[in-house]
Amino acid sequence: LSLHDALPIYKDKKLILTSKIDEILLLKGLSRTALSKRINHSQSSLNNAITGKEPLSKNLMAKISTALEIPIENLQAYVLADKYSLKILELALKEL
Repeated sequence: LSLHDALPIYKDKKLILTSKIDEILLLKGLSRTALSKRINHSQSSLNNAITGKEPLSKNLMAKISTALEIPIENLQAYVLADKYSLKILELALKEL
């Protein structure tokens, strides 16, 4: 299995950040659209940040944290977990 072959498998799975935010939104009865309105942020930009298509800025992270009433450290942990999960996969595949 090459890195080229494995990355699409990894990319098909939701990021931890995406899963956790969607789970919190569900528990609070909110949609991503409602969250974007609540924090006064573009819906497409918010979706791109949540799904990892663009970086999640500290400012946006703070707004999401406040709106969802979760510690910003949780969001930072989700982002780091996603980042290092991919790095670990890449390293493991180099060993093959």
